[in-house]
Amino acid sequence: MKIIFNKKIYDTDQAKEITSVRYATPNNLAWFREDLYRSRNGAWFIVGYGGPLSHYAVELEDGIREGRRRLAPMSSDETIAWLEKHGKYSVIEDHFADWLEIA
Repeated sequence: MKIIFNKKIYDTDQAKEITSVRYATPNNLAWFREDLYRSRNGAWFIVGYGGPLSHYAVELEDGIREGRRRLAPMSSDETIAWLEKHGKYSVIEDHFADWLEIA
């Protein structure tokens, strides 16, 4: 998947997948999966997709909902917050060690 945003190309084929999270399986209408990527230049982005009752759904004609796939650039702060939310602490330590301090 590839998008251009703010004159930058975000391309899953040219980036490294760092980690992913998923909720349920595709037989659950609310299922979703999110994959976190880092580009060769250090830009973070997420690719998410899910079912018709997930937060990746769009409403079509006549109120019908359909699951979709979406790529969204993320700042370092947004990436850390996403990793914390999903309990990916080792990934934070691996990629953001300089940002961490002892409480």
